[in-house]
Amino acid sequence: MTELTHITLTAPASVDMARIVGQADELLRIIQDSFSSRITVRGDSIVIEGDALEVQTVMAIFTDLFSLVESGDEPNADYVRSSIDAA
Repeated sequence: MTELTHITLTAPASVDMARIVGQADELLRIIQDSFSSRITVRGDSIVIEGDALEVQTVMAIFTDLFSLVESGDEPNADYVRSSIDAA
């Protein structure tokens, strides 16, 4: 049995989580549907639980989204899909 990795990310105070998850959680659902890890967002926290390598990949995608929002850009579905494909 594979041991699960559990990581909690906290969004920087300057990041509006509504921009990270998207309208009606569209962006969050794209990420959740692309990975087998469990991804839960509550407030400014993102909990990722799953295979260690996949958890690291999902964490990198959210970290990239944080940076994008902090730079003033708006993530969209195409950007998220491209990030997943590049991971």
